[in-house]
Amino acid sequence: MQQHRTAAQAAPIRRRQPGNPEVTVPLPDLLTDSFLKRHTAFTNLEAFFAAGRLNPADLTRLTPRATRRWDQFVRGSSTYPGWQAMLREAGAEWMVRRMGVFIEA
Repeated sequence: MQQHRTAAQAAPIRRRQPGNPEVTVPLPDLLTDSFLKRHTAFTNLEAFFAAGRLNPADLTRLTPRATRRWDQFVRGSSTYPGWQAMLREAGAEWMVRRMGVFIEA
């Protein structure tokens, strides 16, 4: 029986841009509770993945069919058109936090 990992244990998202070093960011650092509360009906990452019926450890090896199903879930349960758009926005917010920029409302 395959053991399911929590979102906090999931493989981090890796991005490499030409001319830039690879940056590895754990999903909980990208998709914070605050981010999820603002952009979805979920309060934490575990609830988000549970509702989407996806094991976070499987994110890096989704079949095309599973990728479409996950994108449909993200589109229907968030303010984003798909998973990549959600990750881009979360990554941008992560960078702002890393730079120490605070925006007052």
